[in-house]
Amino acid sequence: MLYIVGCSYSAEYYWPSLVNRKHVNFSEPGAGNKYIYACVQQIPLTPDDSIIVQFSEVERIDLLLDKDSAFNKILSDVPSIRQRELANCIAWCTAGPRGAWNNNPVGKRYLAPLMREYYSDYNQQLESDAWKAQTDDFVDLSGAKSLFLDLYTMSAWAQENNMVDEDGFHLSSAGNDLYYKTYIKDFVDTC
Repeated sequence: MLYIVGCSYSAEYYWPSLVNRKHVNFSEPGAGNKYIYACVQQIPLTPDDSIIVQFSEVERIDLLLDKDSAFNKILSDVPSIRQRELANCIAWCTAGPRGAWNNNPVGKRYLAPLMREYYSDYNQQLESDAWKAQTDDFVDLSGAKSLFLDLYTMSAWAQENNMVDEDGFHLSSAGNDLYYKTYIKDFVDTC
């Protein structure tokens, strides 16, 4: 089986729509590298499997809460936050400082004060690097064939090649096509 895990850049409506084989996509808009690790860690990868991991931005903040946490109800009222139920928890993808906790009244009331106290550039970099290393180690130990992609590399490529969508953030349609053909297609074809 081919698995895909990442943020909106690898959501099904972008380059994964070009994958011409059966796959399962756990990508979630607003996801950070903590969410990506949590998803990869729950996949029962074997040496017969393949996985594409599209790492996200350092600034992204993910919350992994117990399924019976009262905070889940508060977060469910935030319109732009993404929720995914995983095997052992509820994952909330907040997209970080420019995301869900600053762009709506519920986020500003409940999340912004918490995140302002919690957020640190140093901490975010340290945790992101740790989640990426743990993801790499987990996949390596499984024996699954893997392709690791990085959002910063992709963004720089998109800017250099004028392949940015009108939102100024994601790849354009032509950008997704070229990115897939340049960086991903050969991997998928050999899976």
